[in-house]
Amino acid sequence: MQRAAVFNIPLGIAVARSWSKYVALPSAYTTLLNWWTPDDSFLELNPTPLIFPRRSELAHLQQDLTSAMEAVHLTKLISHDLEFMAPGVVQFLRQSQIYLSEVNDLMRARKAGHSIHEAACEWLRSHETRWRPWIPDPTACARGYGLHDEYLGEFTSSRPNATGCKACLPGTYSDSFQDDQGRSYVCTPCPAGTEQPAAGEVVCKNCPVGTFKAVQSSDQCTPCPKGFYQNHTGAQTCKECPQGTTTLLLGAKRGSECVCRAGSIDLSSAESEVAHCAACPDGLTCPDGSTMNLLQSGDQTGSKADQVPGIAAGFFSWPAEPLKVFKCRTARCPGGSPGTCQGGALGPTCAACSDGEYWENGQCSVCQVSLKAFWYCLPILVIALLVAAYYMVETHYLALPSLAECSRMGFEMMLNFVQNIGVLSLVIVPWPEGLKELFEFSEVFVLSLQSYGLNCTSSSDLNQYLVAAGLFLSFAAVAPCLGYLSQWVPCLRRRDLSWSFYRTICTIGKIYQSLFVTMCSIGLSPFMCYLHPNGLHSMLKYPNMLCGSIEHGIMRMAGVAVLTLSASHFVLCCWACYQAPSWSRKRPDRLTSVGFLILNFRPSSWWYSLIILLRGLFISVGQVIAPDAQGVQLLVMSLIMIVSLSLQLYVLPWKAPLLNLVDAVSTVLFLTLLAVALHLSPVDSQSFLDAFGSIIFFFSLALITSLGCLMMGMLALQRCCRTEGSHIRLLNLGTPFRPADLLMLLDSMCANLMRKHEVERQTLLRKMSSGLSLYDIHAVESALKVLCVDFELLADESVRESRIVGERISRMKRRTLLLHSLSEDGFLRLQTVERLTAESDLDRSQDENFKQAEDSHEVRPKDAAFQDLVRQTFSF
Repeated sequence: MQRAAVFNIPLGIAVARSWSKYVALPSAYTTLLNWWTPDDSFLELNPTPLIFPRRSELAHLQQDLTSAMEAVHLTKLISHDLEFMAPGVVQFLRQSQIYLSEVNDLMRARKAGHSIHEAACEWLRSHETRWRPWIPDPTACARGYGLHDEYLGEFTSSRPNATGCKACLPGTYSDSFQDDQGRSYVCTPCPAGTEQPAAGEVVCKNCPVGTFKAVQSSDQCTPCPKGFYQNHTGAQTCKECPQGTTTLLLGAKRGSECVCRAGSIDLSSAESEVAHCAACPDGLTCPDGSTMNLLQSGDQTGSKADQVPGIAAGFFSWPAEPLKVFKCRTARCPGGSPGTCQGGALGPTCAACSDGEYWENGQCSVCQVSLKAFWYCLPILVIALLVAAYYMVETHYLALPSLAECSRMGFEMMLNFVQNIGVLSLVIVPWPEGLKELFEFSEVFVLSLQSYGLNCTSSSDLNQYLVAAGLFLSFAAVAPCLGYLSQWVPCLRRRDLSWSFYRTICTIGKIYQSLFVTMCSIGLSPFMCYLHPNGLHSMLKYPNMLCGSIEHGIMRMAGVAVLTLSASHFVLCCWACYQAPSWSRKRPDRLTSVGFLILNFRPSSWWYSLIILLRGLFISVGQVIAPDAQGVQLLVMSLIMIVSLSLQLYVLPWKAPLLNLVDAVSTVLFLTLLAVALHLSPVDSQSFLDAFGSIIFFFSLALITSLGCLMMGMLALQRCCRTEGSHIRLLNLGTPFRPADLLMLLDSMCANLMRKHEVERQTLLRKMSSGLSLYDIHAVESALKVLCVDFELLADESVRESRIVGERISRMKRRTLLLHSLSEDGFLRLQTVERLTAESDLDRSQDENFKQAEDSHEVRPKDAAFQDLVRQTFSF
């Protein structure tokens, strides 16, 4: 309305009711209308635009609308990523240009009845020169694209091989080039030290800090591996950490991120310093990045919790010297931070409690008054037990064991077994909890009494050891004193209970005999020193006692005294065993002094106690020669027990067969425990065990092979040289008793027995029933059965059926008997054959067969003397 007033335009303003009315009004009336182009609503009217003055923005702001409205131009709108997905389409749209008149002609053709497709195709046919320049060159790639072969599905670097362009993939960049057809782009892999994570880029970025790329490729930059770092961009390689250090994560960016490798610890004081790595000793767990500060703090809650080193279970170190690691023998060292002991234990191996405390139920407990009183009264109790032992010890030797004697031997066997278990408990083996408690109980029998309150009287390891060593030394001194004092007690003298010399010796020997395993273990204890990771040594039985100290020297002197006592006891026992057979016939009173040696064993194996003494000594030797190699200790024990078992099965020394069986079974069970311990022990001596196993294998094979070769050689020697005696001695492990001597002895015994009166025979019978051991009775019975059955000296069929025999004499042909007789020399053998032949039941047919054979010269005497011998031998 402002325009109509200002420009004096006769104007009537109206609004049509609908779009159809609006389109029809201009055709009926000459009027102004509001129209936009391109549009075909008023295309036939060909209206003329009414031009107003150019738009004045300032006038419009002042509500002066007399100038023209703002022009709105049609623009080409495309998708945001169309240029990336279809660059050719975008280039085509940019190069295309169509005028309004051409658009109007197309709309007129559409209104004339042509379809949109027909109108467009008709225009394309008649205006090829207009649209041909709009089509872009498919190989003229835009920036960010590269030549691409659609058929092969890959990028190319030459126009003839390209069918189009495609955005460069990640890892490549768009590199321009110029040829006779113009400028284009190819996709080139990023060079070494660079990468491009995005697509359609024209440059590659330098590898960031902490990464590298060694060669030109489309790969991304790789983070530096562990043990390397890179503090610059665009790197083709990473820098290696100093020797002995590594990085905790990939892609380290600074040299300060290089930390000590696992198994070593940083001794530098500040984190900025270069790591000074040192190897961690055994018993210290050092992960990557371990430092001395982390070890001393032990902080497991910070960001470096996985880098905190710690003491392994079974080891200990002082907080002031955390790298000086000690090895513990007990479970009182839980590990963790330096200075940690379980249950308030003390010492470098957590093996002691403070004064007035002792170890009980996994912790140090306060000593009770009753416990202290018990240990202070122990000497009186020992003296009382010594007196009781004197009156309870048995000195008279009987070949036939009684039930009470078997019970006593079983108790001694059990005592020896638990002492062996106590020695085994000194070997560091990770036993299960149930077995561990049993082994701790068995330590009592080798006088490891710390867990039973011995340190309530003295917490010093030296004093405790001197008490144990002095106990054995005191027996040799206290028993004679008690014997001497008993001579002055009137009531004992009146009742004939005063101590005798030989019985006192037997009592002392019995004590040393029963406790010999413990005595040897106590004597060898100062010489059992195992190695700590810090280079120091501790006693195996008293871990808090460091070997080489003054106290340890005193303990060694005491140990030498105990070992001297043990050796003296063994030497005296050897001499006594040598003299025992003579004493049994000439000096029975002296035999009572060695009753502790011979009472448990058969008359033929009275010396077997020496084997038990040697076993008690050598079972502890492995802990002396290899205190740090548990496998060697267990192997030595196994060998000692195997040799002992072999001798026990060969000799069968105990009086009662049941005791021999129990002893063998207990030894086998102990060997089973040793086998379990070898399985559980650490593999610290694996190389030794491998070598030893190989030696055992080849030695066994060589032994059996040598035996076979020896037998073949002996057989060849017998066939060629006609030798008889050597192979008999070899097979029987000694020279057997000759049959002629046996027969002479048998004749003498029969003659002597026949000359005895009935009273003497009854006395002999009583002596045989009460004086012979069971094994001797069995031996006599077996010998008599051999004589009765094999030699047919008795016609009792019940006896004959008690054993299997070979060809009987009564069934032999005369020629066989002749050859047997001629194989021996001497008149006695010939006479024996004559007598056996005369008593045999050779039938007449056999005699006739022999005569026929003799007549047919099957048996040809070489001379008259030989013929007379044959006739004399086989005459009736």
